[in-house]
Amino acid sequence: CRQTGINLAKGLIQATLSRETANYLLNEINIQPFMNVLNEKDYGVDELLLSSLLSTEKLRVPGVYPERCLSSQPTFEQTYFTRLSTWYWERTADNCKSGVWRHNLCLFGMRDLPYLANSNYIMANKLLPSVDYGAISCMGEILFNRTHLVLNDTQQLDLSFYDNLPMVR
Repeated sequence: CRQTGINLAKGLIQATLSRETANYLLNEINIQPFMNVLNEKDYGVDELLLSSLLSTEKLRVPGVYPERCLSSQPTFEQTYFTRLSTWYWERTADNCKSGVWRHNLCLFGMRDLPYLANSNYIMANKLLPSVDYGAISCMGEILFNRTHLVLNDTQQLDLSFYDNLPMVR
């Protein structure tokens, strides 16, 4: 994106940001010119904004995973941990008990909650109120409990999962 000096990178629209990173993007640099360029496009720009900003090293965004490290990873799955997605071609008897699919992604429901609750991912993609609103409500409670309550050993997050990710320094 020559107009802004930002390298285009495609990624997920969800991101897990440190407070320092979020404050920098909101208060220290002006991302509006880049957003204006993206808004001229018709499709897929939601997958470009954060990935591009976070991987352009000359922006000096604190706490990010630089582009040079992204290209050194052998698989896409090793470069994110924010969301759990079950693609149709990855389906098993346990990872999409709802049996509902949209755009090749599982639409999780109530029957998927044990699988989601035991996942190390921070959020699940996709939950839709029109498919199963109860699952959304329960997932909110699961996230609240993970954050604010001391749980038994089987419900606590495995912190070694995060410690061993390539983007954790």
